[in-house]
Amino acid sequence: MAIGGLGYAAAGTSFATSVLSGNAEGKSLKAQAKALERKAVDTETLGKYEKWRHVLMQRQAVGEQVATYGSLGLALEGTAVENLAETVKELTYEREMGAEVNRAEVRGMRVAAKDLRKAASRAKSGGIFGGIASGIGTLASFAG
Repeated sequence: MAIGGLGYAAAGTSFATSVLSGNAEGKSLKAQAKALERKAVDTETLGKYEKWRHVLMQRQAVGEQVATYGSLGLALEGTAVENLAETVKELTYEREMGAEVNRAEVRGMRVAAKDLRKAASRAKSGGIFGGIASGIGTLASFAG
């Protein structure tokens, strides 16, 4: 049985709708990936600032401790030096833990952005293959 012009038009419309839908979904996913990548950059920058700020805070805390020891007339030896070393150790640990949390967060965002870009590519391909299948199905329904 012959397929008329209406069948071809319906198949073409079905194909185009599927392709356009896949492209729209792909663009949306790419935009989400781009926004997430920007957020990762901002988070990384904020992490660097926080680490710098923590170093300043550490210097200030140690400086205040040294000043307190000096005002009390204590020499920087023995227990005083041990206390200073412990303060530095604790503050350094806090700083590095914060930096590691920041790095993990940034890595997670970048992996998610990469996954979104892959999903965008799959959405576009899916739209094309779905359109082909839909068009063939439409033609088959007009033929049968």
